[in-house]
Amino acid sequence: MTLKDTNEIFADDLRDPAYAAGYLSVTLEDDGVEGFLYALQKVARAHGVSKVANGCDLPRESLYRALSQNGNPGIKPLARVLEAVGLRLAVVPASAEPVAQGHAREADSVPIAEVAQTGNEIEALRQEMQRLAGMVETLVRVQV
Repeated sequence: MTLKDTNEIFADDLRDPAYAAGYLSVTLEDDGVEGFLYALQKVARAHGVSKVANGCDLPRESLYRALSQNGNPGIKPLARVLEAVGLRLAVVPASAEPVAQGHAREADSVPIAEVAQTGNEIEALRQEMQRLAGMVETLVRVQV
């Protein structure tokens, strides 16, 4: 039995804009900018780095460098990368619930029930990712 790495396992999910938005939002909230850039790199890999680089008019090497641990992309390249993977940047009030921030909607225009549902979806995604990561770790230990 051949094992897939986690990038391969989550590639289909990370190509889904809603899933990717939730994943990136949770990562930014939990792990800060460095974690966000690493997560965005995974999303870019799921879409194909060359395709994303072409879509945002950056050389592939520049894209890797921008999304690396030491990367420090400006807002324009970051916005182009997000657009290339079907996402966009948004600014929300700092007082907004983190859940609402992840979906880039103005707080006034989002019904409370929808925010609660979105929060449940993000939490469900987080729990599912943790469960799958545990399964992958177990499989790796069994195979080694």
